[in-house]
Amino acid sequence: VAETLQSINIPDAYDDPRFNSAWDQKTHYRTKSMLTMPILSNARAVEKPVARRASASGKGLQESTQSGTSKPQQPMEQRLLGVVQVINKSGGAPFRAKDEFLLHTISKLIALAIDNSQLFQKNQELCWNVGKLIADGDMVEAVVSLGVAAEQIIGVEGAAVYVVDPTTKELVTFHHKRRHRIVLAESTYHGSLLDEAVHSQQLLIVNDLSTAPQYNAFIDSLNGLTARNVLFAPLLIDEPECNASGLGSSSVTGYLPSSLSTGESGQKLVGLLQLVNTKGRKLRFDPNDLFLSIVQSQSCSVLASILEKQRMLRQKEQIALLLDASMSLFKEMSVVGVINAVYNACTSIFDRDTTAHLFLWEDSEHPSDRERERHMWTSKVALDVTPSTSGRSSPSNAAPSSPRVAADSSGRSSISFKSSFGTQVRQLSVLTDQTLRAPTSEGLFHHVLLRSSAVIVKNWVVEEEEEADTHPDAVHGSSRRQSRSRRASAARRKAPLDAYTLLATRSDTRLGFTQHAVVACPVWHSNGLEVVGVLVLLFPPNHAAVAAGVRSEELSTLPILTRQISGALGVCHDLSTVSSRAQKLQGMLELSRKAPRAAVSLTLTGRGHLAAFSQPVNVCSRAFSTLALTGELHASAVANLSVHALHMDEEGHRWGFQLSGASAHEMSSEHYAHWIGKGVALPVGCTEAQVFGKLRMDLQSVFVRKEVLTGAIDTRPHGNEKDQDQHAGGRDAKGEDSGDQSAPAFDFASELPRAVCMKIRQLLWTFVDASWQVDVARASRALFGASVGHGRSAGDDEDDGRLLLSRLELEQTLGAESGGAGVSMTKSEWDALHVCFADSASGMVDVEAMMTTLRPQVKPFPVTAYELVPVLDTVTQAIVSVQVLLTATTV
Repeated sequence: VAETLQSINIPDAYDDPRFNSAWDQKTHYRTKSMLTMPILSNARAVEKPVARRASASGKGLQESTQSGTSKPQQPMEQRLLGVVQVINKSGGAPFRAKDEFLLHTISKLIALAIDNSQLFQKNQELCWNVGKLIADGDMVEAVVSLGVAAEQIIGVEGAAVYVVDPTTKELVTFHHKRRHRIVLAESTYHGSLLDEAVHSQQLLIVNDLSTAPQYNAFIDSLNGLTARNVLFAPLLIDEPECNASGLGSSSVTGYLPSSLSTGESGQKLVGLLQLVNTKGRKLRFDPNDLFLSIVQSQSCSVLASILEKQRMLRQKEQIALLLDASMSLFKEMSVVGVINAVYNACTSIFDRDTTAHLFLWEDSEHPSDRERERHMWTSKVALDVTPSTSGRSSPSNAAPSSPRVAADSSGRSSISFKSSFGTQVRQLSVLTDQTLRAPTSEGLFHHVLLRSSAVIVKNWVVEEEEEADTHPDAVHGSSRRQSRSRRASAARRKAPLDAYTLLATRSDTRLGFTQHAVVACPVWHSNGLEVVGVLVLLFPPNHAAVAAGVRSEELSTLPILTRQISGALGVCHDLSTVSSRAQKLQGMLELSRKAPRAAVSLTLTGRGHLAAFSQPVNVCSRAFSTLALTGELHASAVANLSVHALHMDEEGHRWGFQLSGASAHEMSSEHYAHWIGKGVALPVGCTEAQVFGKLRMDLQSVFVRKEVLTGAIDTRPHGNEKDQDQHAGGRDAKGEDSGDQSAPAFDFASELPRAVCMKIRQLLWTFVDASWQVDVARASRALFGASVGHGRSAGDDEDDGRLLLSRLELEQTLGAESGGAGVSMTKSEWDALHVCFADSASGMVDVEAMMTTLRPQVKPFPVTAYELVPVLDTVTQAIVSVQVLLTATTV
């Protein structure tokens, strides 16, 4: 039975010569009827045909029968597990056909139990090895162990496990004994059965190699075996979103060579299991072999886990290298410095053949230019730049210093990485005085901003240049545009445009993008609401970093790099803002030969009350009084309260900031919304909400959003220049007529040299009242004595109450000589002052009328720029105060 695998039914054992009666003699038992059956591993089944694609020569792989005829059903190979025997049926009768059927059923159940037991034991052993292989993470040991396990479990003469290299996309395996690396490039196995299995990613079984014209003995066989039958099983893992670089699937479509791409089912090929020559009683490969399914699934798990572990280690070290290189970004204090640091960092992260440009928005002075077309700029790269020693070398040069998975002396893969922290040497790689300018309405930048995600360009479609015409006016602009459009359409038809091909524009050609493989990635603001720049990486054509597209591991750190760049640009912006703010505050305190810039600093409490100020902001209103301020300020601050702190122009007038007409007590005790704009003289046709509404809204936003905001307050009257001049100069700061009733109708001040007016008005500023207005009567008494206003004259006795001085007396009283007021002027300037105000008949000067005419005024700035800066608590991040910086933009 064991030899023939056929059942035997003997009515009387002693009638059969094959019966051995030795056991009956020993046991004194009489054997009569006997029924014996084999226990086989599985039932007979029909082998299913395997679908295969056509070969390169047009002949498809076929089974042993010709096309168009049905293949006869051949039994699958049966494996003997044991023999079951029953003897001496009760009643003494022989075994009948019914008994044979019953025993045949029992033998099937026994075979199923034995198969399950063996399968469970082998599965337990394989699972234990799988856990150990995954924990070790050694690819060499995993490939060898899986190959040996496949030989033992499935029962073949040769087995090999190939791994798809994630970088080069080659098939890699290792020798079982010597453990050396065996690499199969795509060009090596092209046209073989291995190539067909890789392309189809389906189980491929060839039990008769004579029907396989693609069979290649050097590729499809193993260890020099003469192959009778072969099996190729793809090792696939589920990968719904095949995007290793993190660049975003919306930017480009993933692309790999057809042999290694992701299938339509969302599975990725990570390896291939190859089996050669079944052995033992198994003569053919069975696609329904349970042991094959177990080995295939466990191999997928092991390879996927180790590859993922290696990828995470590589990515970890790439991130460490990135963070190390990007530390230099935060050491820069200017935008050009950040551009230079980005170039050096990318050279260090990738290789010395990579060129990096950081394009930023170009500031436009005119809002109309910003709305019409915005441009980006960057600094040019210096031609004599030498690559940084900390950067990685190119593949054609010395061994790269990038993180690589290498095999040590024991055959295990290990990661070697040396941190270069602290070795980054600042190198000036860009030109500070030369820039590149690029439009954003076309070409590469248009695609990046339109998609708001990264764009990878491997191939450029460059349209041919239009032939030059001998006559410049022969071709009009419209016809040139039509010709360019036709040539662009023809270029699109000639070259197939895929996800990695872009039609080049003139700006792309001018910037040199068309000579490289380009990766352009937007740099978002820290708030994630707007793009502040574009990082452009220029690689040599067919560079490994862009060969795999969005799955490139070398590009996986670009999102982190762009966030570092965004943070560095934010730091530069904050430093620039703080520096500008410090210069404004410095200009308020320092004394210099330069004309000081008119600026005021205010501090609002967290509840919106005015806490401190460098100058009053209601100085041009009726409510302003130094006596009222004395009760609101500290004693030491009152000493510094002076009209001389106000800005003075070239004509001797003082200028102040007008935010409110409320009193100092109201501003210090009420919310800013109640006193900003209150009682301020507004332009004709404007309301308080139109002039001061934006300032109040920005202050509210600062308290809520905790961000720095800027704006301007424009109190200039609307209308023509004549009306504006009359409105600005015809009335004083308090809304009253600036001229006195006794002042002459003619403007004598306009006839005087500006230097004379300036010196006289500087003298008059020492005689101000509590509202910081010049008191002419007080100045006259202090300068010319008690005779003024009492009807006595210095020249002769007249009873009209005026003080009349001659040319000499005027110079002696106001001049810089002993006993004078200290006004230093030349002889010609004194003559001009005397001629302007002297009486034509007597030649005497009415000094009180002269001072009334030359009296300086305090005027409000017509346009005031403001900057609102929140001050936060270091622990709770709550607003402690808000600093308001006011700067005069026009005088």
